[in-house]
Amino acid sequence: EDQDLKVRMLGQLFDMEGKKVASAIKAATQGQVVKSRVAAIRMLGKLKGDKEATDLLVKLIDDVDERIRVAAALTYLGG
Repeated sequence: EDQDLKVRMLGQLFDMEGKKVASAIKAATQGQVVKSRVAAIRMLGKLKGDKEATDLLVKLIDDVDERIRVAAALTYLGG
């Protein structure tokens, strides 16, 4: 699936390039596929010290989808 591939590529890029791909990870949290959004949310937790990522996690805690809310809350709490 395209979204799964995109998330895996972002994960690999993040492992290699770190914060240089932060904007792509943040954008992926807004996609249509919940599985991909959750994976991107989990990557946000690796962006230590990024205020925009933290603010995005807080915003995602109010998402309409429970899976997104749970992933955002756990990531925000460091779990």
